[in-house]
Amino acid sequence: MKKSILFSFISVIFFCACSNNEISKEECLNKGMTYKYKTVLNYRTGEYENKFVCTK
Repeated sequence: MKKSILFSFISVIFFCACSNNEISKEECLNKGMTYKYKTVLNYRTGEYENKFVCTK
C-alpha cells in the first residue's frame, strides 16, 4: 500500500516537471522584455533547435 502511494506521488511529480513552459511573445513584450531565440542542443536527438527566451 505504501509503495503504491509513493510510486504514484513520484510519477505525478515527474510528469509535472515535463510540462511545456514556453512563454508567448505578447507576454514577454508586455513585461517590457525582449523576445529572442537561442540555438541550443537537444540532448535526446543530438540536433540543434531554436529556443525562444525573454531577456532584459
